[in-house]
Amino acid sequence: MIYLGLMMTLSVCLTLFLSGAAKVFDLRSSGRSAASIGILPNSLGRLFGYVLPFAEIILAALLLTDTQMRLALVAAALLFAAFITANAIVLVQGKDIACHCFGSLLRGTMGWGGLLHSVIMMICCTVGYLWPGFSVSDLLSDPGIDHMIMIGVPAVGIFLMGMISREILFYR
Repeated sequence: MIYLGLMMTLSVCLTLFLSGAAKVFDLRSSGRSAASIGILPNSLGRLFGYVLPFAEIILAALLLTDTQMRLALVAAALLFAAFITANAIVLVQGKDIACHCFGSLLRGTMGWGGLLHSVIMMICCTVGYLWPGFSVSDLLSDPGIDHMIMIGVPAVGIFLMGMISREILFYR
């Protein structure tokens, strides 16, 4: 179970880092997208969109630490809960909003794919929290090839599964 928790935590770390880093290069679109959902007033939505990439990168970095990993998993789960809510609202309202979840790296619209990806990531946060085992920094300090393969390959697989799920479209 310790390996399962670490795999899940690593997949969340990869997702948050890539998402945040990609959005840093497309802050204007991130702000517009967050504001267009309509949960927050326009100015607060834009501010959220501008701050979000940096928060994601900070959370990804905290997931690498021994002392803050579980706290970062809780914060990430709350963030993914917000993403689930945003995608659900967009679906219920029938809006067609461009998703800039990964900046200009991926193009698409908010909806079922984003909802599914956020659910997958929330499950990963939960498993990582319940079975923390050891941290990513522990893995990096003793990078035996067997550990890297046993943990890294499935973590990248889970990360890619989440990315692929974003492309799922359900036609209304």
